[in-house]
Amino acid sequence: MWAYTTEEIDRLLPNPDQAETRRAARAELAARRANWNTGDARIGYSSAKKAETEIA
Repeated sequence: MWAYTTEEIDRLLPNPDQAETRRAARAELAARRANWNTGDARIGYSSAKKAETEIA
């Protein structure tokens, strides 16, 4: 199962007894986003993608 937003996590794990799983999934999502942002800042992917879109 894949979730890319906290809203998707909430939708996929809606039951009250899934609160701990939801919390863990949100923490994992936040950690992965932080890693992505660090790598993105280092290599400049997002700014290059934005420039490519503007040129097109």
